[in-house]
Amino acid sequence: IDALIKDELDNHMLRNTRDLIEHIFPDSALPVSVDAVYKQISHLWSSDSCYYATLPRNKWVGCPDLTKQSRKEDVERAFSTFICQLSDQIVAVAGRPCNRCATEEFAPKANPVPGAPHERHPDVLIFDKDAPRTWETVLFPWEIKCNNNNENKRKADAQVVESARIIFEAQDDRRFIPGISVLGFRILLHIVDRAGEICSTEFNMNEEPLSFLRVIIGFMFASKETLGFDSAFSKIEDGTRCITVDGTTYKIVERVYHSHSIRGRGTSCWHATHDGKSYAIKDCWQDISRASTEADLLKRVQGLKGVSKLVAEETVKVQGKDETTYLIRKPVKDPRKRRHMECRLHRRLVLEPFGVPIEWFRTKKELIRGFMDVIRAHKDLLDKAGVIHRDISIHNIMLIEAIEDGDQHRKGLLIDLDYATDYPEPANRQTGMAERTGTLPFMAVDLLSAWGKVHHKPEWDLESLLYVLIWICIFNLGPNNSKKKLQPEETPLKGWFIGEMEIIADTKRGRMVGEDSWEKLLMWFSPYFEELKPCISEWRELFFVSKAPKTHEAVLSILEKTYIRLPDVE
Repeated sequence: IDALIKDELDNHMLRNTRDLIEHIFPDSALPVSVDAVYKQISHLWSSDSCYYATLPRNKWVGCPDLTKQSRKEDVERAFSTFICQLSDQIVAVAGRPCNRCATEEFAPKANPVPGAPHERHPDVLIFDKDAPRTWETVLFPWEIKCNNNNENKRKADAQVVESARIIFEAQDDRRFIPGISVLGFRILLHIVDRAGEICSTEFNMNEEPLSFLRVIIGFMFASKETLGFDSAFSKIEDGTRCITVDGTTYKIVERVYHSHSIRGRGTSCWHATHDGKSYAIKDCWQDISRASTEADLLKRVQGLKGVSKLVAEETVKVQGKDETTYLIRKPVKDPRKRRHMECRLHRRLVLEPFGVPIEWFRTKKELIRGFMDVIRAHKDLLDKAGVIHRDISIHNIMLIEAIEDGDQHRKGLLIDLDYATDYPEPANRQTGMAERTGTLPFMAVDLLSAWGKVHHKPEWDLESLLYVLIWICIFNLGPNNSKKKLQPEETPLKGWFIGEMEIIADTKRGRMVGEDSWEKLLMWFSPYFEELKPCISEWRELFFVSKAPKTHEAVLSILEKTYIRLPDVE
């Protein structure tokens, strides 16, 4: 967990943000006045009918001693009970029910929350009442430590962030994830989103009861939109989930892709339908420092074969404002901190045609044809639209159904222009925060080792396509997305995505240039792809051995020879 935070969120964590709690939970977002609740539940002396007493000392009646070490989850159990009982008292003042509950049931090591890739045991989780309790339904994580020393603060922060990561993985309708660290009697609010993490200043719940009530009312009663859920999602009577984009509601068939990181574009893609027609819907958080948006580029390339068509687009609105990661960070006043904040704009696109990933090829001939189609589309983007892709990966090559001259077959489709830009790139172009763009296992060697402002070369995308084909041959047993039970870390490709970029470049160059190392890599290919080894070796030789120009025509010539030779039916 510490490594996760260091690698992904380092330099993107804002601490001690004043007024963050009031910003996330303003009076207008709460169903009842904090002052009204306080007046109703507080008394001078402790009694059975009160929940906050000022004498003999300020304290929450019914709250366990949070400065004691937990034994067999006794503190977690007592604290979650206290939250639920306090919520019941708020119900009496608010005149509306509380539909959420806090539970410590997953704190024991013997009882992890179902639905995670690895075991996690948050101290307290908040769920909707009567909802099944899995990571798909977790609302918010809270972590409890007996004091606020630096080690406990670090651990609690790491655990909240890890829970947020799992929630982002399991739930596709979350804009940001709020969580709480309980450090003895000191309370800290965390917000995790696609620009990193922002935390409030600590406060003592006994000394500042109004602040604690604001947190409890917010987490237990505020609308889900206030708490980071996306209001574009809904359900119809038969249970089908829907998403509304630019005024049109689409039925979701399935979520077909999502980013596995916290910070960044946070891309999710769905297969959805409207009036019987299939579409791809893409949700992402775009870096506003980029000169052109994906929608701008898609409009420019409309009509080109082998690329997606833009059907609809929108910037997501929250309370009438364009949603950016700056909205949550409004309380940050320090100009030095604001200068380094990453600003991402929440965008949605509706695209057609809907395709299936390239790994669903049915024959080797169809696989090679898909690559040829994508290379032609890449060339047309350059020559006819002045656009260079810059992020070729296994996720950006699809197959679509097509009919040409009465022949029904599948063709390759190049998607995702999120990192695309003008070509040739203007010398004074506005770059994104990341100067080098791409997906690590598939980035070209010279791109990995480049420094400063990088002007992306077309041959680097062609080199990336080579790595995608190698990836398929190693991790797929054969057609129809048949995967090996093999992790990338268990193969020679481990060095293609772990470590500093310059080290990855040296590792990849060594693997591709040396004849012995290349032959050893070929040994990892599944037997099904034996017929493709000469083709892939010739492609590799063009880029790492030969002095010949690395052009689209040269790569297409290599693939064409193999395509003609391969059988139509296997």
